[in-house]
Amino acid sequence: MNRFASLAALTAAMVPVAARADAEVFAAASLTDVVTALETAFTAQTDVAATLAADSSSTLARQIEAGAPAGFFISANRQWADYVVASSGYAEPVRFAGNSLVVIGPTGAAPLASLADLPAALGGGRLALGDPESVPAGQYAKEALTAAGLWGAIESKVAPADNVRAAVLLVETGAAPYAIVYSTDAAFPGVEKVLEIDASLYTPVVYWMTMAPSADADDELFFEWLQSGEAKAILAAQGFTE
Repeated sequence: MNRFASLAALTAAMVPVAARADAEVFAAASLTDVVTALETAFTAQTDVAATLAADSSSTLARQIEAGAPAGFFISANRQWADYVVASSGYAEPVRFAGNSLVVIGPTGAAPLASLADLPAALGGGRLALGDPESVPAGQYAKEALTAAGLWGAIESKVAPADNVRAAVLLVETGAAPYAIVYSTDAAFPGVEKVLEIDASLYTPVVYWMTMAPSADADDELFFEWLQSGEAKAILAAQGFTE
């Protein structure tokens, strides 16, 4: 099973149930691999099991609102973290990590000199993005393209994806020639970074985590451990910033 099939399986399993694992985290799709690594390190130290459900922040927030059993939630922007605070009584969000935006193409694609070259480079192809209506990665991307004066030229060519990993998959499989994703997503096989997007064009990418009112001691232990120096080192090793 590849990483995308694994993600789909995790998402499909995300339904409200009466009981849950020792510590359960719902996290933005772009965090799938790093949170899995964090869970492994945490369990090795504490002998407390932890499980992950990963999808777009908007999907997870709505799952939580509907009663899904998350111990805590890590959103790719503040908007969806605040949403579960308002809708489901979650605690004040805590900063988790940072990221940045890049344009990716298939392995071997020529670099772009600037973002202004993207409309011509697309030709008749489409630009994969997390859905700009709800997915944080797509919202950040739309903000950058708008600030660069390019959204009008690109909007009709957007291929909206359910989450940022799905946008990567569209490029990996050849369904789209380019995507705007997080810099950490450019590390996957079959794709590569062709342009680092000027950070002044979009709101800084910050992940926020917030605790459920129903969180138990194991959830709280994992939540606190994720703020430790060891956890920050794992995040940095996979390209995330503080």
